[in-house]
Amino acid sequence: MLKPLPVDQIEERSMESVAVLKAPLARFSQKAGWAFHPGGDDFDDFDGAAFDLAGVGSVGLVSYKGQPVGTSSVLVPQNLPGDKKRKLIEAILAAGALDRTAVEWTIPTDQLRSRRFGALGRVAKVLGTGAKTRRAAS
Repeated sequence: MLKPLPVDQIEERSMESVAVLKAPLARFSQKAGWAFHPGGDDFDDFDGAAFDLAGVGSVGLVSYKGQPVGTSSVLVPQNLPGDKKRKLIEAILAAGALDRTAVEWTIPTDQLRSRRFGALGRVAKVLGTGAKTRRAAS
């Protein structure tokens, strides 16, 4: 279960975006009862909330100023292992009562692989058939 943290946890940590969801923050307010607060990071101002998943790590759910309407971004600490990133994305999806097709974009597949269980295959198989991935710059 996701435990709420102060929103400044997003601002104080080096967080990276790992997924964009086709769901506004309002969905999470309705389904999970979450409250979102104004904040900002090096990228832009946002409305967001931060959480901790025991044994996995912290996660932020934000909507940046200028981000497409009806979407939200999942942020996790940089250098978090891929299997933990995947677990945090899945926890956010579950809290919003969303299935994997709600993932509009995610980090490259190789960054979501589980070190313990081996490669997970294409992100589309793990996080939904419509998922798009960004290739790492060569």
